[in-house]
Amino acid sequence: MIQTEISADARAIADMLNTCPIGEIVTLGAISEAIGRDITACRHILATARRVALRETAAVFSTEPRAGLRRLSAERATEVIGPGARRHIRKAAGRAKRALIAATEGANDLSEIAQRRRAAEINALGLMEHIARDASVKASDTAPMKPQPIGIVAQNLLARISGQAGQ
Repeated sequence: MIQTEISADARAIADMLNTCPIGEIVTLGAISEAIGRDITACRHILATARRVALRETAAVFSTEPRAGLRRLSAERATEVIGPGARRHIRKAAGRAKRALIAATEGANDLSEIAQRRRAAEINALGLMEHIARDASVKASDTAPMKPQPIGIVAQNLLARISGQAGQ
């Protein structure tokens, strides 16, 4: 079943988030009071409301431990969202790579196709882990002001890696 409407609780929370001033906190207590139940027991409603607020008013929030959600300014969003996502990706890629290596390292019965697939996966996960490092995302004074097409980014990355490999 495809659901195209959100629940009344998610709508009420999304309205609270949409009207929250930049830099202010919407407390978990206020959210719980607005929907008449403890929000910590139904976090999925909060996740839905955050997606709705992002879609409707481009309101972005960070989690403040034991407090609630803080609405981020555009400047602060660039400092919080990207690094947090990259940290998550880096850790997930590293865990997956280590698990794949551990699961297949002593296997003598892998077919050639499985060995190639294993190597390709390990290589891809290693590349993701490398690209997601903080050192890989340093912005220089000559960096473009807008995101570039992925092909150009890949060419620049290859040139940078090739340049480092020769040093």
